[in-house]
Formats: sequence, C-alpha cells, structure tokens
Amino acid sequence: MQNDLIITRIHPEATEPDESDLITLDNWKTLVESDPELNLEESVGANLGTGFSFKVSGTGLAVWTAYPLAKMQGVAALFIYRKGTVVAKNADMYIREKALEIAAKLNAGLLAEHGWLLPLPAKVTLKAKAEPAEEVIGKRPWWRFW
Repeated sequence: MQNDLIITRIHPEATEPDESDLITLDNWKTLVESDPELNLEESVGANLGTGFSFKVSGTGLAVWTAYPLAKMQGVAALFIYRKGTVVAKNADMYIREKALEIAAKLNAGLLAEHGWLLPLPAKVTLKAKAEPAEEVIGKRPWWRFW
C-alpha cells in the first residue's frame, strides 16, 4: 500500500492558488542544499530482487540519506518536487517526521490521505467558490431549505 504525504501551501479547497502559495523549485533546492541529510539527485533506481527494477528521475528529486531503514532494508526515502508541492513517497513514521520538519521549514502544511498532519499556516486564505450566505438567504423564504 502506498502512503504518500504532500507538503503544500495550497489549501485543497482553493479554486486557484496564488503564486505565493506555491513552493517554487528554487525554494525546494535551497532547502535541500541547506539540509545535510538531503541530496538532490537526477535519478534513483533499485532492483526489486524479483527480476524487476524501477527508476525515478526528474528535477527536484531528493534522497534522504539519514533514513534509518536505508541500510537495513535497502530502500530509499524519496521527496519529489511536483507542481508547487513536495511529495514524500511511501511514508512510514520516519519519513513522516522528516516531512513534518521540511514542511515547517517551508512554512507549509502536511497533507495525508486522511487529512492534515500539520495544518497550513494562518496566512493562507481561500478564494470564494460560492455566493456569500447573505445573498443566498435573501433569495428564498427562511422556511425553505431547497
């Protein structure tokens, strides 16, 4: 089962995120270069031992070199920059802790399948998707729900 975490400044209900809400590739590269436990890589590959192998490549791919299970199980902890966010692949408790640390440094939130692990900072605002409540209420009698 894949358990990815998303480090983001974009609220999931935002219709159009502001440019300031995006984590830029330069923001990401600066953070990776300042963290001695992260290395930028162009590609990462592994032999799965079943005759199959895989390779991940792209700009903004970072490997967490201090991942505790890397030497014991031969797996890498990957953080991938993608469209203004950073994705932590196959997150376990160790990767979750590192993702929380990265999110705090990027002034971002941490989103999992079941909700926020680290809420977005208070400065994030949503663009309106619906009419204001007072306009909707004024269009029908108070006793009509539909």
